[in-house]
Amino acid sequence: MDTLQVDAISLPIALGLLIMMYPVVAKVRYDRLDTVTRDRRFMVVSLLH
Repeated sequence: MDTLQVDAISLPIALGLLIMMYPVVAKVRYDRLDTVTRDRRFMVVSLLH
């Protein structure tokens, strides 16, 4: 059994899929990214929270 698998699921593939799906699940609004990233204080609070 490979160490990077749980049952028949490859962990690197599962992790990659989760990373790719995150923006869709989190409903990221790419049209507003420039507005959000302009406010540095808001970005720091969001990343630390």
